[in-house]
Amino acid sequence: MNFDAALRSLLERTAGVRGCVLLDPDGILLGSALTGPEINGEDLGARCSLLLRELATVTPRLGGGPLRASILDAEGGSLLLVPLRGNYGLVLLLERDGNLGQALFEARKVGFALNAALA
Repeated sequence: MNFDAALRSLLERTAGVRGCVLLDPDGILLGSALTGPEINGEDLGARCSLLLRELATVTPRLGGGPLRASILDAEGGSLLLVPLRGNYGLVLLLERDGNLGQALFEARKVGFALNAALA
């Protein structure tokens, strides 16, 4: 599977997504689709990898079961973190007015295909 092409397709289908990255368990970038040079995919991946690991650890401990997705909503936009098989992760960076519902739907759809490719 061409990871960059899958991520680019997700970016093009989803209103307000500024970038998306696929991370390996160590936070190494496996693929990316970014809307501009001001977004550093490697930096985004490294920082979000830590968040994903911590959230995936704490959620079951709090009785919520396995983490399916996490949304960090800030004044300037949102970050959508989706854990994948084998501690891989999918991260979407959304503009303030981005369509969060559509982003979550598309991320889960692409995540399903990525999980199959990462098996």
